[in-house]
Amino acid sequence: RDVCEGKERANEWDSRATTTRTMAHGRSFDGQVTARKGRARCRRRGSHRLTSRIRGPTRAIGGIGHVMHASSVLQQLDYFGTAAFALAGTVQAMEKGFDVVGCLAIATVTAVGGGTVRDLLLGNTPVFWIRHQEYLVLALVTSAVTRIACRMFPSIRPVKKANVLLDSIGLGTFAVIGTQVALKTQNSALVAVLSGLMTATFGGCIRDVILNRYPVLFTKELYGASAVAGSTTYLLALAHLSSYRAFMIGVLCTVLIRNISVTFDWNGPF
Repeated sequence: RDVCEGKERANEWDSRATTTRTMAHGRSFDGQVTARKGRARCRRRGSHRLTSRIRGPTRAIGGIGHVMHASSVLQQLDYFGTAAFALAGTVQAMEKGFDVVGCLAIATVTAVGGGTVRDLLLGNTPVFWIRHQEYLVLALVTSAVTRIACRMFPSIRPVKKANVLLDSIGLGTFAVIGTQVALKTQNSALVAVLSGLMTATFGGCIRDVILNRYPVLFTKELYGASAVAGSTTYLLALAHLSSYRAFMIGVLCTVLIRNISVTFDWNGPF
């Protein structure tokens, strides 16, 4: 009997040991599964955080790229307006029989004269072409190239329609830029519109006086009115659109009014 009881106890202990091992293995297996799930969850969270960190700077870079693109377009338009005014001034100086020095002087006055008067009146000194001399260089180079091309190939001298188109683009660009400059110095809307008018037209006025002509600004042509319309349109559009889109709308308004008035011979009522 003792032997039988000893065997029963031994079997009982063996079964307990087996159960304990089974439970231990079960716990360890569940622990491994839980650990694997935890690691997978951490990896997913880590990848999500990493993706978020990457997407954030990417979106920022995309926004910066869009702003830089818009700024680059506006800068190119500014350069184009400077070159257009310099070209128109050179052609008109050649029609008056000016030599190369006279053509360079007229082109420079036409291109930077309005902005110079604006900066002096607004107190932005030194004036813009001293702080950014690329405008002066661009005007001189455009004048020299235009004179050489017209001398070598007289047939390519710009016709009146081309001159009006280039002049209107420069007129609209400078009108809006002058308005922007006045707004940056915390001036009122009225001063901003007048600043745009000065920037766009005073260079041409100085040119016409030197060429002994009646300034086109003081005639019945819708020259100054086109610049005022572009500046005003820019201010109105700026309240609802981005600066880039408002800039383009203001320039387009000036170009359309100027070209339509010349094409259909529209004049002011007074």
